[in-house]
Amino acid sequence: MRHEELQQFSHVNKKSLDQYVNFRENLKNCREDELNLMLTQVAEYKEPWKELLKDNIYIYMYGMRQREWY
Repeated sequence: MRHEELQQFSHVNKKSLDQYVNFRENLKNCREDELNLMLTQVAEYKEPWKELLKDNIYIYMYGMRQREWY
């Protein structure tokens, strides 16, 4: 095809480029949303375990102290 004949398809290239850019932006936003959700879920899951671990450390250390005194 000659250049003149290809000119009639220039709008198709622009539209496909716009679609690609929109797709990439949406994909980036979805990934950020998913990552934020996962980080929130991990933080919510981790919080009770931190308290339990701290309590267990106190109990263990208290038990060690009791054995040293007797």
